[in-house]
Amino acid sequence: MRQLCSVGSLDPKKVKGKIVYRLSGLDPIVEAGWVVAQAGGIGMVLANHQSTHLLTPRANLVPTSHVSAG
Repeated sequence: MRQLCSVGSLDPKKVKGKIVYRLSGLDPIVEAGWVVAQAGGIGMVLANHQSTHLLTPRANLVPTSHVSAG
């Protein structure tokens, strides 16, 4: 699990071909998707602290699923 997905924060050897689980709200979702894609990740699961029915749809650079963190 990653809390931040900033440039250079993911190890491509660990991420390539995998789905990255991270907490949302700590950095821009689109930037996080780009970081995951650059590291070779194939998707993201975003754990949201707010109710998932309040989310606004957004485009992401990798397939992304939202789940409730609380």
